[in-house]
Amino acid sequence: NGIRIRVDELVGEGSTCLVYHGKVLDNELLIQETMVVIKEFYPQSSVGYFDITRSLDGKLSVRKDTRELPEYIERKKQFETGYKMQKHLANSEVMEVMVKPLLFGTYGDASYLVSDVHMGKSLDRMIFENLEDKLACAIRVAELFGILHEAGYMMLDFKPENFLWTERPKSLKLIDADSIFRYKKPQAVYGAENDIAADLGAKDVFYMNQKYGTPEILYLKAMLEKGMGDLEEKKNSYFVPNVNVYNTGKYMFELLFERIPLEEDKKFPESLTEELYGRYKSWFGSRKMAENLLNVLKQSLQRE
Repeated sequence: NGIRIRVDELVGEGSTCLVYHGKVLDNELLIQETMVVIKEFYPQSSVGYFDITRSLDGKLSVRKDTRELPEYIERKKQFETGYKMQKHLANSEVMEVMVKPLLFGTYGDASYLVSDVHMGKSLDRMIFENLEDKLACAIRVAELFGILHEAGYMMLDFKPENFLWTERPKSLKLIDADSIFRYKKPQAVYGAENDIAADLGAKDVFYMNQKYGTPEILYLKAMLEKGMGDLEEKKNSYFVPNVNVYNTGKYMFELLFERIPLEEDKKFPESLTEELYGRYKSWFGSRKMAENLLNVLKQSLQRE
């Protein structure tokens, strides 16, 4: 499309792609200030990586027999559907929390998705030094999910690298839509003529991050992988907004305590209150404030 991108660094990888940061180049090849995220279709298989090679000019080559593998085809469909969902959401009632895709194209045997991320920074690269900033981040995550839920969407693959943080003003956007789907039909569908949410909701596999997953979703995933049950039958009872409440609580716990909650932590013993109060004593007006904050965490991490 006449857009030239300079790839600066590899910043992550997922089940379908490698993720890079780069800059937009103008006609004279001078670097503009606009930073972009480049996703390169480079899927992982269940046993590692597929047989993919890269030439000196950067092009990826994939053997024909590899391209015909059912798992490779499924990963490609996931990557392309993620782009369609991102494009749809960026022009919907949740546009304020979705990074807008700039282009989707091919080079060699790979597909590329380039998204405009302005001057933001991947959330997994952020270091929040004090309680005020940590709570501000947790609140933005909760607000983002609130916007998604009101529109009838939820997200299964929660992980910080799927979010873009902008410091001034403090805001959060999604940069990955692979695991977003519509869990309910809204009263009025915005852009219904381009609504692909049903495609995601009907697929027979789903993708999620083990670290932040809810116990029941991890259990469901294990059951499905063993062939015990059907996703279409179970998703309505398992895929509910409370999943994202748990995700947010677990991430907030990690922000505050710099660790994922241990089994003992989930019982919320008195020692946890003392630890929280000790860490941020200068920020709490009283011990009661620490207790109130822990109560919010406890409610978000409770499972029925």
